[in-house]
Amino acid sequence: YTSAGASAVIEYFMFAIKDAFIGCNISATDGDVKKLLYDQSSIDCSGRNLEQLSGYEIISRQMMGQNASTFFGEIRFNEYGRNEAMKPATIQILPEENGNLTTQCVLPDDVCTSADIELPQDNRYPSLQCREGYCQPDDQFDECQPCQKGTVEFAQLVPLQFQLSQVLVPN
Repeated sequence: YTSAGASAVIEYFMFAIKDAFIGCNISATDGDVKKLLYDQSSIDCSGRNLEQLSGYEIISRQMMGQNASTFFGEIRFNEYGRNEAMKPATIQILPEENGNLTTQCVLPDDVCTSADIELPQDNRYPSLQCREGYCQPDDQFDECQPCQKGTVEFAQLVPLQFQLSQVLVPN
């Protein structure tokens, strides 16, 4: 997922660079990226009202006005540099009917139709065992806490409460 997104952005960036300098003379940069991006005297964009901008600013403007359809989806950056065309999917690890956990798309609704989002989500990786004298807290995301007197906890992490008067002592 991350690699595909990065590849799509590079493709978008490549077209933005190419299109940003159409009608400009960039031969004075001699292929030097620093000159292209930051040396205004190396770029001649006469007639495009870009004389006061660095190459970096010219490319940024081009990216803000460019729409692209890539293998990864639509790309359109707004004035804040955020891709407003892409509808990123939110996934959760949810149990199937048979109890097996599976990755399911939950948001946005118009893209993900298989599952509803579960909030709050259960802790799928709770501590397996608390050390002696400590018990699982009620909140599954908290650390183990010292057990209260009269509390016993077994390896299944099921706390049992009892009072001494309830315990049968054999004769």
